[in-house]
Amino acid sequence: MASFAAQMHELMEGEAAKAVTPLEIISGPTTNAGIACFSASGRNRDIGVAFKVAAQREFIPLSALVLRDESPLHSLGRRFQYADVVGFQSDSFKDGFLAVASLVASSVLILRAYLAAAPDSEELPSSLEELMHQTVCGWSAEDIASQANDLCLNRTVSLLFTNSLRATSVDLESRFVEAGLGNLHAADLRNFGHGRHFWMHKHKASTSIVCLVGDGMEQLARKSLEALPQEIPRLRIDFRGPKHLQAIAGLVVGLHLSLGAGDASNTDPAKPGVPEFGRRLYRIGPMHPAGSQKELNLNAALARKGVNTLGADTEAWFEHYSNSINFLRDASIQGLVMDYDGTLSDDRDRFKVGLRPKVSEELNRLLEGGLPVGIATGRGPSAGVSLRSSIKRELWGRVLVGYYNGGIISSLRDERDPLLGELDTLDPLLEELRKGAFLSSCEIRANTKQISVKFSRRRDVSRALSEISEALRISGYDKRVVISSHSVDVLLGGQSKLTLVEELCNYAGIDSSTVLRIGDRADPVGNDFQLLKHPLGLSVDQASGDPKTGWALAPAGIRGVQATVFYLERLAKLEETWAMMITPSDRGLTN
Repeated sequence: MASFAAQMHELMEGEAAKAVTPLEIISGPTTNAGIACFSASGRNRDIGVAFKVAAQREFIPLSALVLRDESPLHSLGRRFQYADVVGFQSDSFKDGFLAVASLVASSVLILRAYLAAAPDSEELPSSLEELMHQTVCGWSAEDIASQANDLCLNRTVSLLFTNSLRATSVDLESRFVEAGLGNLHAADLRNFGHGRHFWMHKHKASTSIVCLVGDGMEQLARKSLEALPQEIPRLRIDFRGPKHLQAIAGLVVGLHLSLGAGDASNTDPAKPGVPEFGRRLYRIGPMHPAGSQKELNLNAALARKGVNTLGADTEAWFEHYSNSINFLRDASIQGLVMDYDGTLSDDRDRFKVGLRPKVSEELNRLLEGGLPVGIATGRGPSAGVSLRSSIKRELWGRVLVGYYNGGIISSLRDERDPLLGELDTLDPLLEELRKGAFLSSCEIRANTKQISVKFSRRRDVSRALSEISEALRISGYDKRVVISSHSVDVLLGGQSKLTLVEELCNYAGIDSSTVLRIGDRADPVGNDFQLLKHPLGLSVDQASGDPKTGWALAPAGIRGVQATVFYLERLAKLEETWAMMITPSDRGLTN
């Protein structure tokens, strides 16, 4: 399944991806990569530990597909809420010893997801049978199983394949070994041509060939098979059509090849029997030596800062980390300014009005305790509507809202939410932006305070920034460009979230040095960079590179809105001020 998903990612997204085992994640280094975990039941101990380790090391994005509505993996997903655990249960997905229905189901679900994210993608065939007849030349499940029976009888199978059938080769090798169906070694057609064919020279009498041919490589397959000794029995299966359909059809073909191999060895692949030592091996588990929570939190905080602990002056960074926690604990906090998107709300909430219950609960607690609160957002009126639905009416007067990244500031009590006029469509900057090869396909919203560019994939940020910079140069504008969790904004009015800090201080009669600031983008191009460049600046996601400001100090694996809740929960009222009760060994939320 992981091999299939990696192949779909490379095919659909054009990015390198690879399948790894749980142990590779558990014992391997942290890399700048995302991880998708696959488990039919979600109960496998190894995948559970791998998911937990990946969360604590903060691989981003982190997800899991489980063919159950509830499982131990779901519980881990609730503990580390920045991750996504997707459950999909059906009575059709039940398996025997080896995954069959769950493999096909997971593959179809993954393919549907990638197709849904792709523009102008075609629909899948309406049935599995239609897919097989459409994709496999001369498809007959019975013929494939029968020929596999003959080929596998007392023989080693040499499996040759082209790239679209790579996941099938991984699956077949696994089934042959796990069910004891026979010996099988696999290689793509050209790798096979570089020495791996020598096996046949030594063992031609006890070897057979199964050749899976897709990717339009019929000529390569024909010439390769012609070059091999003709007395070696062989089965060639050709695939046609889109490569993603070839990949799924190959998995189904592999199931029927396994069935034939099972008949040849008098083994039922679904019930091969498990020896007692096999049960003991399984129950050993990964035996991961977990580090202390204090050590995990330190490593996470440094990683968020971009610190390479192998090459950096680690002792100095350890001291900066301790100093930042101590400064926060000792500070007398009298006000709070927070970012909205990515901090109080994220993409999971985009179709909802209002904040999550736990966020609302904590905000109301702080306001009832008398803490003045400012909320800065790149949005317009929609933010006010959402906040008023979550904060008690009698507390609205204690909240200031900085709309359009601080361009307009008003009390939450003022229900006349500011709606700015649209920017002139003939504005030279707007015209240049819409000419961009990439930006022309993006959603662009422009008003007199800012231009917001939205796109579907976060990895496209660099492309957007490049074209925005060029448009600014051509049109002669010198404007600040910032990145939020959902857009790239060009600030036309020179606004800043620091203006909201000043307004809150004037409103509450407090000093700016006592204002706690929480956001999600403390990096230099982030829309919270100015806000969080302060010893009382805390990030819930991307930290700054400054050793004294913009730290992300939530526990390992706690990010985004969950980290916001963590910070708010630790604000405790003293007599006249508030204190941040944070420690290096905090575990964060556990449910």
